[in-house]
Amino acid sequence: MSLGFVHACEQNHLNLSTIGGGRVVQLESGKVVTSPLDPFPAYNYAFGVRRRLDLGGAARAFRTAGRDYVHVLVSPSSHAGLRQEVERLGFRLEWEDAVRRTTGTGAGTPGLLPLGPGDFGAFLGTWKAAWGEQHETEGREEAFRRRFTDGRSRPWRTADGAGVLVLFDSGPTTQLMHFGVTASAQGRGLGRRMLELARGAVTASRPLWLSTETGGQGDRAAAAAGWELDHMAENWSLDLDDRNSPPPEDRSPPPRETAAHLPGRPQPTSPEDRSPPPPRTATHLPGTWDLTPEPGRSDEGTFPCSLDASITSASPSPTWTPRVRSMSAPSGSRWHTRR
Repeated sequence: MSLGFVHACEQNHLNLSTIGGGRVVQLESGKVVTSPLDPFPAYNYAFGVRRRLDLGGAARAFRTAGRDYVHVLVSPSSHAGLRQEVERLGFRLEWEDAVRRTTGTGAGTPGLLPLGPGDFGAFLGTWKAAWGEQHETEGREEAFRRRFTDGRSRPWRTADGAGVLVLFDSGPTTQLMHFGVTASAQGRGLGRRMLELARGAVTASRPLWLSTETGGQGDRAAAAAGWELDHMAENWSLDLDDRNSPPPEDRSPPPRETAAHLPGRPQPTSPEDRSPPPPRTATHLPGTWDLTPEPGRSDEGTFPCSLDASITSASPSPTWTPRVRSMSAPSGSRWHTRR
């Protein structure tokens, strides 16, 4: 496993999640990514937490996006104790993803046909037939359409229309997503064959990867198609409600500097002047945060990253008491990749 590859995968998925105007919020450590179009937790999450989790800042970011939960991704890019930390905070493990990778061959895709913008209806119909009632699509159609028609996406289907997938090219990697085989066509090796053919649609030697439920049919099909297991990622969630929300962020301006406060001047002696200034939040700390990676910057000299979304900052807040949220974990009975 290469940490640079992990970062490249996470950057790719950030860019996918923010299609349609997503938001990225910088925490004390790590980021929160939210999608305005898709409430599914796979597109609303905190990741890259390398120090203590800024739970107050994360909760505000999810609340601002209209989400009533906090979803934290525990992956190799997290600090070693994050799993134990979120467990202590009352988070619940919802599901675990296996991130499998292969490389493109550029050999072509006999048996897979490219789809255009006008084919979205048929694509969505096949995806629904594959997933049935396991993943609600009501209210998510626009998110699917935006991802389907994005300039970095390349959707495909099998010749008989029983299988679909999308290749998302962003940064130095390609993610395979929205992978589905209709229920009537499952159990015949079609999913494995599609994953074998997908390599031919990707430039030779370019990294190709997918994130799929550990041990599910998609994971087994990818293993059978020769995709190597690169790393694992755990998905932890926490419920938010009015009784367990963090206090609002202090956005008041810092105290105005008067002559009495200037260096070298005597300090004021009146009770009013001796009162302590308001707490300094992260946005008031000296200096600034440069949250936009430099062009061409690379984590390990191999996988350069760039953000396709705006970044804002979230300040820390006092400790608050969480409650556990129970989200319906994806089932392993269907082909399962990033929904």
